[in-house]
Amino acid sequence: MKEIFSNTLTELLRRPFRTLVNVLGYFLCCAFITIIVLLLRFDLQAKDSVVRYMGAKFLIYSPVRKDGAPQIKIAKDPVSEGFFTEPSVNTHLMPVSLVQKIAAIDEVKAVTPFLLFRIKQGQDGHIFSLGGIKVQDNYALKSTMVSEGDIVKGAFFNPNDRNVVVVDKSYADLWNLKPGSVVNVADALYPVIGVVSSHARTARADIYMNWEDAKKAINKRLTVPLDDEANIFLVASTGGEFNATAMKKAQELLEGNLSANSVNCSLHVVDFMGLSKNTLNYVLLAACILVFLFSANSQWSLVSEKRHEIAILKAIGWKNNVIFAQIVLGSVLQSASGGVPGTIAGFALFPLCAAMLEIPFNEQYEFLNLPVLFAWVFVGIVLIAIFSALVPAFKAVKTSPADVLRN
Repeated sequence: MKEIFSNTLTELLRRPFRTLVNVLGYFLCCAFITIIVLLLRFDLQAKDSVVRYMGAKFLIYSPVRKDGAPQIKIAKDPVSEGFFTEPSVNTHLMPVSLVQKIAAIDEVKAVTPFLLFRIKQGQDGHIFSLGGIKVQDNYALKSTMVSEGDIVKGAFFNPNDRNVVVVDKSYADLWNLKPGSVVNVADALYPVIGVVSSHARTARADIYMNWEDAKKAINKRLTVPLDDEANIFLVASTGGEFNATAMKKAQELLEGNLSANSVNCSLHVVDFMGLSKNTLNYVLLAACILVFLFSANSQWSLVSEKRHEIAILKAIGWKNNVIFAQIVLGSVLQSASGGVPGTIAGFALFPLCAAMLEIPFNEQYEFLNLPVLFAWVFVGIVLIAIFSALVPAFKAVKTSPADVLRN
């Protein structure tokens, strides 16, 4: 084996220009592939952050059915008021303890109860929606409803805030509300401390209150006061692709008496992510094919040029397996010599390329672990070099010295 390696190295150095061109070709191919893959992976992770916001959330509720059990706790004005979910589905109340059962589902990352009640304003008769949230469930609210990051004016709730409200921007614009304004909820006045943006949510309300304040306000409008109950559960799943499974398991908790709705674009963003992942796979496949063709063409040309030398070597007694091994080893050495440095260069140049393309590079994204990246590149390039050299090597060992020398 040592002799084969020595002969292969000597043969490569005998043709320095050809060897340099091959090594440089591998270098450029691997650098280009590395940059493209990192750019696509970066783009994929950036999209994934959007998907996890847009597609990995849903709500659970128990709809009121005409043939179902009657509601015990109903509004004093059932025509205009009541518990509901969008667009206009009346809902039953459920125990807040159901949170633990939903949270135990493997595909669920966070869950929080939500009170959504339609109220008729006493002064002018307009109808608005009141939402009661548990501010301490910060992660679940951030993933599904509203959080401090959604504030466009003023401030968000602190866990201990009482007798204050936050309003949705669309409602604030309609009634010219801003921090410091006062709103009437269930015949009581509440100061507005903040305005939150209107964006894609599992559910929304015109006015948000701390959980206890919302219960107090809603109880004024009910025939029987609330216990520890909610009419909606807001759920964040572990990923958009797991949303459907999480929703199905949640519905099974009460033997089908629960319904679940995701954000309208949830399925579309999951399909979008699948398309992006397929794009990355197709690019990788195309890159491997291009490198394979480059390597195969290089080895085929080399064997064609050396056919007289190979014939002479066979004529003086060189064995087929030695010639075969030397050709394959030469391909591996050239590919590794160019491929590994090319990968390092691609990784180093990636931030520069991202800047030139005006892509906001975020170093917090986890791309590829360097040792793993180099291991994959080394294994991949060696395999490509071996397979691309097989046909030329078989051609070499099948060479007939008499035929070649005669011609």
